[in-house]
Amino acid sequence: MKQARLYPWIVAAVIGVIVGVLVGISASDAQTTPACTRVTLPVVVNLDDVKHAHLIAHERAAIEAGQHRTLTWDPDGADARRKNDLKGIPTKPGFDRDEYPPAAAQESAPHADVAYVSSSENRSGGSVLGLAMRPFCDGQRFMIEAGRP
Repeated sequence: MKQARLYPWIVAAVIGVIVGVLVGISASDAQTTPACTRVTLPVVVNLDDVKHAHLIAHERAAIEAGQHRTLTWDPDGADARRKNDLKGIPTKPGFDRDEYPPAAAQESAPHADVAYVSSSENRSGGSVLGLAMRPFCDGQRFMIEAGRP
């Protein structure tokens, strides 16, 4: 029996539609390439409002202080932006230095707002962001929201 071969662009298109449905975007709003999906509206990344309470509080304070609300996904430049954002801010045992906007956002440059957040909460929130944005192209607009537990 001959096996059917799924072409990568078909798989990417199906994933794009599924992700669009999960984040509330219609199929007509999504554009899919073989490697990634781009949607017209910003992707909403929901953080658990109990598990990530300190991250959400930091995000809200940073936006109130003038940081961007809607961000641009650019994970390739994250290491350089993180190095710049955290320069001169000492580490603390048990805590991470949380940046808002996150280093994976273009808007993190030239300076993000930095706050100490427990390492486990910060890394969990970063994982949620990375997984949510994985299917999307560099340059995709997104925003981080407080969701429900």
